Amino acid sequence: MSRARDAVELLIAAIVAPGFVSLAGKVLWPRRRMPLRGRAAVFLVLTLALGPGILANVVLKDHWGRIRPIDVAEFGGSGRFTPWWDPRSACAANCSFIAGEPSGAFWTLAPAALAPPQWRPLAYGAALVFGAGIGVGAQGGINALAALIYPPSIRATGAGWAAASRGTGGARSGSSGRQGRSRSATRR
Repeated sequence: MSRARDAVELLIAAIVAPGFVSLAGKVLWPRRRMPLRGRAAVFLVLTLALGPGILANVVLKDHWGRIRPIDVAEFGGSGRFTPWWDPRSACAANCSFIAGEPSGAFWTLAPAALAPPQWRPLAYGAALVFGAGIGVGAQGGINALAALIYPPSIRATGAGWAAASRGTGGARSGSSGRQGRSRSATRR
C-alpha cells in the first residue's frame, strides 16, 4: 500500500474511533456516561459501515465489472474500455467502479454533519476538498464522482437522525426532562 492510502485509512480510523470507543464503553460499562452522544456514535459507525464499507466496496465494487483504468488498452493494459454506467465488463472482483478510497474520504461528510453549527460549513468544505483530492489523486474523474454520489444515500438517511440528537432538550443539553429536577436528584 502507498503512504497516501495508509494516511487516508489512518485518518478515517481516527475519525470513527471515538464512535467505536463510545459504543464499546457503553457495552462494557452500561451505567457510565458515553464520551460521545449515543446517536452520534452510532451514526459515525453505521454510515462508515454501510456507505463505503458495504455499498461501495461490497455491493457496487464486487458486482460492477468495469475494469480499472490502468488495465484499459488505451492506458497500456490489455482490457477493453467500458463506460462507467455499464456494469458488464471483464473484471471479476475488486473492480474500478465505485472507487473505494474516495468513498471513504467522502464519508468524512458524515462527521462534518455533527460539527457545531458555526463550524459546519468549514467542516463540509474540508470534507469535500479531502474527498475530491483523494478521488482525483487516487482514481480520477468519474469513479470519484460516483463515490460522492452513491454513499450519500446512506449519509442522508443518518443525517436527519443525527440532527435529531442535536435538538434542544434532553439530558445532554442541560435539561433532565423531569420538570426541573437535576440529574443527580433523579439517580438516588
